[in-house]
Amino acid sequence: MAEGCLSLAGAAKEVGVHRATVYRLASRDAEFAAELGEARESSLDLIEARLVEAATKGIPNEVTTTKTYPDGTVETTVRKGSTFVPAAGMFMLKRWRPEYRDSYRAEISGLEAGPVRIESIDAIDRQIAELAAELARRGRPFEPQDLVDREPVDEAGDGN
Repeated sequence: MAEGCLSLAGAAKEVGVHRATVYRLASRDAEFAAELGEARESSLDLIEARLVEAATKGIPNEVTTTKTYPDGTVETTVRKGSTFVPAAGMFMLKRWRPEYRDSYRAEISGLEAGPVRIESIDAIDRQIAELAAELARRGRPFEPQDLVDREPVDEAGDGN
């Protein structure tokens, strides 16, 4: 990626191409794809270093205050300091200390909070057979081929 760019889109723009072009080139050229991967790793290393610095040393900043007195004199004060970023430290802890990681648990329940029923094809075939038998008992014959899509019928309904 271009020097100083942390994103593929930014690097592509800097060299005058769309990011899709970069992906297309990478899919065709293994050496280019490897270099792209190395550039991405370098960017991630830079981000990681900045996170560590923000968490441990803080981000350097400067605050300039200008005060004007009634007699017209102006006093300018420049205060240099650092702003610590607790979130940066948390990112690092989550990465390297499993006890700080978020964990989630998902549960799925069936009808009325009961267990989830997993039907086999055989069970479904039995249910279809039972339904067909019930329809036949009621005088409404049903055959499994009735489930298959039929040829479309024209508006007249005669199939021609």
